Amino acid sequence: MPVDVEWDFYLVAAERDGAPAGELYARLSKGAKVFWDKRDIAPGDVAADVRKRAIERAGLFVVLCGDSSDDPKAAEELVRGIDVHRNDANRAVVPVLITPGAKEISGKPYGVATLHAISAVELGDWGEVTDQLLVLAKQRRAVWNRKASVAVVCCEVELGNDARAVVKEISKLTGIDVGKVKGLDSADPKSLDEARRADKVVVLVGVRTGGTDVLSMLANEDTIILAPKSPDFDNHCVDEELPVARGIRKLGRCVQYAAALDAGSTAATEVSHWLRDWCVTRPGENPMLEEWEQQYLKNSIEKWRRGAVGPLTSYAGSKKIDRADYYVPLRASKTSFCWADENGSLVVDFKAATRPDAGRESADEEKKFQDPLLEQVLSHRDLPYLVFEGEAGSGKSVLVQHVACALACRHNGCDDEDKMESTQMDLESLRAGGPILPIPILIEAKQVAAKTKGGAVQSLIDVLRDEVALHSGRAVHKEPFEAGLRRGRYLVLMDSLDEVSEQSDKQHVMDALRCFSTDPRIRSRVVLTTRPTAHTGVELTTGAFQLMKLAPIDQDTAQSLVTRWATARGYDNNAAADMWQAVRMIEDRHDIHNLVENPLLLVCSLLVYEKKRRLPDSTCDLYNEMVDILCALRPGGVGSTDPPREGLAAVFWILQTAGAVTMPVPLVTDRWAGLHHHWTESERTQRLDRLAESTGLIRFVEESVTDGESRKTKFVRAWHRSFQEYLAMTKCTSTPDSVDTIVDRLLDERGPKEQGVGVGLEPFWTGAMKFLVGVWGASEKGRACVQRLVDHVEGEGGAPKTTRPGYLLGLAAVGIAEYKHWFPEGDALRDTVRNLIVTRFEAEGQTWSLLDRLLALDYLGRIGDPRLDRDPWVNLPGGIFEMGGDEEAYSSAPKHRVRIAPLQVAWCPVTVSQYEKFVQAGGYTNKRYWAEIAGLWDRWTEPVDWKTQQRWPNRPVVGVSWYEAVAYCAWQRETTGLPVRLPTEAEWEYASKVGHNGPWPWGNKTNPPGQGDEARANYDWEWSTNGKSSIDPPRRPTPIGVFPLGNNAGITDLAGNVWEWCLDTWREDNDKLWPRGDTEGHHDDKFVPRSDADRFDVDNPCHQDDNGHRAVRGGSWGGVPWGLRCAYRDWGHPERRDGFLGFRVVCCVSVQHTLNIAR
Repeated sequence: MPVDVEWDFYLVAAERDGAPAGELYARLSKGAKVFWDKRDIAPGDVAADVRKRAIERAGLFVVLCGDSSDDPKAAEELVRGIDVHRNDANRAVVPVLITPGAKEISGKPYGVATLHAISAVELGDWGEVTDQLLVLAKQRRAVWNRKASVAVVCCEVELGNDARAVVKEISKLTGIDVGKVKGLDSADPKSLDEARRADKVVVLVGVRTGGTDVLSMLANEDTIILAPKSPDFDNHCVDEELPVARGIRKLGRCVQYAAALDAGSTAATEVSHWLRDWCVTRPGENPMLEEWEQQYLKNSIEKWRRGAVGPLTSYAGSKKIDRADYYVPLRASKTSFCWADENGSLVVDFKAATRPDAGRESADEEKKFQDPLLEQVLSHRDLPYLVFEGEAGSGKSVLVQHVACALACRHNGCDDEDKMESTQMDLESLRAGGPILPIPILIEAKQVAAKTKGGAVQSLIDVLRDEVALHSGRAVHKEPFEAGLRRGRYLVLMDSLDEVSEQSDKQHVMDALRCFSTDPRIRSRVVLTTRPTAHTGVELTTGAFQLMKLAPIDQDTAQSLVTRWATARGYDNNAAADMWQAVRMIEDRHDIHNLVENPLLLVCSLLVYEKKRRLPDSTCDLYNEMVDILCALRPGGVGSTDPPREGLAAVFWILQTAGAVTMPVPLVTDRWAGLHHHWTESERTQRLDRLAESTGLIRFVEESVTDGESRKTKFVRAWHRSFQEYLAMTKCTSTPDSVDTIVDRLLDERGPKEQGVGVGLEPFWTGAMKFLVGVWGASEKGRACVQRLVDHVEGEGGAPKTTRPGYLLGLAAVGIAEYKHWFPEGDALRDTVRNLIVTRFEAEGQTWSLLDRLLALDYLGRIGDPRLDRDPWVNLPGGIFEMGGDEEAYSSAPKHRVRIAPLQVAWCPVTVSQYEKFVQAGGYTNKRYWAEIAGLWDRWTEPVDWKTQQRWPNRPVVGVSWYEAVAYCAWQRETTGLPVRLPTEAEWEYASKVGHNGPWPWGNKTNPPGQGDEARANYDWEWSTNGKSSIDPPRRPTPIGVFPLGNNAGITDLAGNVWEWCLDTWREDNDKLWPRGDTEGHHDDKFVPRSDADRFDVDNPCHQDDNGHRAVRGGSWGGVPWGLRCAYRDWGHPERRDGFLGFRVVCCVSVQHTLNIAR
């Protein structure tokens, strides 16, 4: 870390050496800040305190060694100085030998000779001594973090405005202490002393001096003197002051300026030149920006503020939309080594990812592990090399543009303070002890790929230097630039690895970055952005790089984005509130492409709202409006006679049928021309160019291609993949063929797929197929489409029977959910789809892929899940079972036998649909349901994020406290007449083990939880050490029963999905909680199973004490695999409410436990 230095020198000398000390003080003070107690302790100050602070804040401790080496006060000061300076490599004690015999003094003056690594300066000539000491200070100022102070002095009534412009511009310079750039009025005699305390003085002189000699006293050879070319004689001339002012103006070093703004830039230039000499550093450590660095940032800052070229950076109406207008801080998904704690502070702990108990934090502590802010992650000292991975439109490019712009603002200053971008970055951590904040170099990965063949580090360095040279318009000198990279002077922001077309080129980029990150000589940080690995096909965590995934934006962030958008567009608060309400309505209707979770698509939907003052009722209608608006945003396209939508649909259909997100322009135009045989070769390219120009939905990416020889090739890609999918589907359904024919063609497994036959079953087409019903809208054709999907499931109506019934039924459910008014309650086709999903899933669902199961059951919930209308109870016979004894389960009870009475257990956790009835029945307002927990009934009004949860009725309810679960049980008892309550821990573990005695709810000890399609539970299988699945974990609650391989005795979701509250209070001292041995109270050190099967140790215990915390069981969707074990015990504070935690109920008349409520 940089030393916090206020004084360049602390001067100490004996009383009898006062004369030479005064001489040295006077000379040093002209070029440095010097503390000497004879001059810098004011009357009334406590001398000891002032000296102590000065010693601690001094960089060089100068001791004059003369004949007076026995002065006790000087010796005491030296001892203190030695204590402060001797272990600091950036500071030093410097003896100045002022008498010839001082070296040989046997007493070794003040003990100086006993110090290590001391520079000695022998007095020969005062000028030589001063020069040597000033050089020492200059060489250390950068590591001291010593910033210069500047005094700007003028006659206020004449040149006050000019002086303020000078202060503003000088304050922007790196190396200047912003708080110590002061404007002083020469009419005030006191300004002379204040100006002399500054490191540099700037004098502005016109025709007045202010009636004092301040300006003439300051106008020496070390002062920067500025004068207006045309002073205002008429309004400001004072006869007695004019001669002195003219004398100062005639000095040869006086620099003239034209106007106030010119004064600021002129002064900044002069001060910059002085700063370079004031602080002399090694290459790469200059505390001032090099000329090319300053120009690079100046030329780039507006581009970074606007954002990348695309529809949103064009004109919408009469208002230009810049990236900075709607930027909001985004988050990364937490990892095993990086998370935010409950206070929002970033935690990076690589040991946490490898320790044996990783992930076994108590359930209550999970709230301490939140998604961190991307800017915090990017700037953390322990994460110098990062890969940010996210889907298209998730905010990757916007993030690096924001970071580059924010740093550039701090380097160059910002004329408009409103445009100074705020940041969550840890700037001191980014600075890493260097003289300045790192200078951002933002470059696209495809530019690097073209010149880093073989993955050599030097080729990467050359590309970065060329990038700075190109955008600065200046020559970038190799030695200082490469020295800066080595010393951490730059922050490399490399965007969009996925847009590099050739696999080999992507690998070259990663090879170069790997070598860069592992080279111990290089300290500059690197951030790389990319879409997921499926789009790159290369290993991203290479070298020292760490992978962080962008999290979907949450409700608060989305609302902030909407508010910023509305403000930038000139709307008032009421309009912003209306926009947000419309966005919330999106959540009720549009789930296919996560519009609210994706910043880019959210902004597009706001454009639609601006036009319509409402949002459409279906996803397809919304995309239709977005396409219309985004096409209209772009000027140009003159001369094009083809409807832009038809052209877009054709181009994106070509990409989609090829299973590609990018394709070379010649290949696209050739295939497009195949649909219009009369086009000439030149017409093809012209039409594609006009289409891109007139819509903004097509992007051209120039990349290097090697096919015998290296050459540049232009590629086509969609602005956002979801638009490619939507428009490709409109192309598929725009033929005059019948609905049956179109659907049959899409689902024909025989192909040929290059002609669009059978593509509907390809994974690449899943997103497009979700638009299948919607493109026909609320019409007979939409209904016919749903019916045809059912025909393929049943093998009826001449349709071949599909091998993926879950997928097709899920697509049918998507269409019905989109157009509920076209498929109302009681509609025969809607009931058919609902019942088919349930019956086919129960018969064969375990053979469906996980993605098909999720699609079908999620949308079954949206159209009405018949399973929720069934008898909720599973009857268990009770009996004696062996509880605990699992050494691999956190806080497992000791092995002991427990007797459980017959009981009924809910076959699934309480769902959103079931809990909604409690809410609607006044569950939060009726005190009767809260009688057992009086005083809490009015604390909450609904579960956490209830609006979002209601979209998915057959998922487990989450975000409910233990108290809310207890109130729900009270409501159930009143409405059903049954003794409903939460299960005891013993009852919960019995239900998970009934019929077996294995460690997992599904029993078999040799069958682990599995991953992907073979997973037996909803958990985060990326924690697993048994390889990685190609299918990501859901990372959210899933519909009940999605993992049938994990069921036990007809009970589902006992493992994973959500933690489940139990009745018991939590205790970890298991030996005291759980009895061992026989029923007479004898407790053996080790339990020995009885031969008598009827003997047991305890009768369904339920531990109640004043601890307050409550037990939870079962693991969750964000949990570790070992958390799924039957005996795994955990806990949470009873008021805890988050997305990991729900509950299940039981019905048992034989055991009633009194609740001991402790808060």
